[in-house]
Amino acid sequence: MAGDGMGAAAERARLDYDFNLRERCPNYGRDFAFWESESAVFRRAWPASQCDLAYGPHSLERYDLFLPSGDAGPVPFCLYLHPGSWQRLDKSLFSMIAPPLLDRGIAVAAVNYPLVPEVTIGGIVGRVRACLAEMRRDADRLGLDPDRIGMIGHSAGGHLAAMIHARASELDPGLRRAIRVVASVGGFYDLEPVRRSFMNMALGLDPETARDLSPISGEDRLDCPFVLVVGERETGEFRDQQRRMAEVLRRQGADPLELILPGQDHFSLVAELASRPNPVMTAVADALLAGVNSSGPGL
Repeated sequence: MAGDGMGAAAERARLDYDFNLRERCPNYGRDFAFWESESAVFRRAWPASQCDLAYGPHSLERYDLFLPSGDAGPVPFCLYLHPGSWQRLDKSLFSMIAPPLLDRGIAVAAVNYPLVPEVTIGGIVGRVRACLAEMRRDADRLGLDPDRIGMIGHSAGGHLAAMIHARASELDPGLRRAIRVVASVGGFYDLEPVRRSFMNMALGLDPETARDLSPISGEDRLDCPFVLVVGERETGEFRDQQRRMAEVLRRQGADPLELILPGQDHFSLVAELASRPNPVMTAVADALLAGVNSSGPGL
């Protein structure tokens, strides 16, 4: 029994170490400030934008929409789901990731969602589904193509995007067909390790909800490309979760694209997503534009 206790304590220490990202990434404050400043500069400079569009009644059920310059539409669009451990941060920090997709003629929606503890993680997944459905219903008015939708998420946002991919039956048939690509960057795919770490003090997961909310447990997946992305300098748990997620997808007959971003940690990789071009956004754009003219208007 003592040995089991020591093993559990060592595992808890390992998980706490790997999930304590601000300790593992000492430059996170500089990264956050960079996101904020670059995103503000982009929003001021980009004329084809609409901010704080509502997809529900909650004050955080809002998105900022950026349209390609000079394109009459309808254009494909991609949702970006922000990080923050399901508890914090805001879409306004991540406008900067839009240009690589705008270059290709793809609109970008940076999405907010209600946060823990006001809602559960499962509740957030439901609000992301609602955002997808509302944007698709409103596509004509917004100048968007309702049948070419992509999703990108980072960290907790990567988990949310992966959960949409893992639960296809919870989307209506038209929306299932419309989602052409999902990309998860530094995502959480198995919440059981999260449950056994310090993070669960805020998240309140039990074994059943951790399993149900783990993309790695999904067996009813979207039939679209899945891009898995991790930084070379991510902690071991994030690298391992991506490896295991890819293995599960392959056993289920899928062929995920795995990308490792050289030299990047959990936070620094956001700047890589904003660089032009970059392999993540190229893969997303190629999937969204498959079968159509992919020459966007540029910036």
